[in-house]
Amino acid sequence: MKISSRFRSVAVAVIAAAGVGIASAAELKEGVQTPPGEHEVALRRELAAARAELEAMQRAARDASAQAHALATTVAKQAQTLKEQQQIDEALE
Repeated sequence: MKISSRFRSVAVAVIAAAGVGIASAAELKEGVQTPPGEHEVALRRELAAARAELEAMQRAARDASAQAHALATTVAKQAQTLKEQQQIDEALE
């Protein structure tokens, strides 16, 4: 797809803002066209990388959630123990 020079810089800015790689935007700016297969391969690579990053972030979120639940359980047990100790102290007074 050939873009006129008038709109080329706007198109490059829009593409860059949309998250397309800098190399792709630069190629568009220079009027270089890549074969459709190469572009698809690059997009598939970017998608795979994004999926891997999402999976890692989800795993980290699950780990953090599990740690938070464990800490909440520990704090609840400590609060119960403290309450029981206070009741014993009051009974001894």
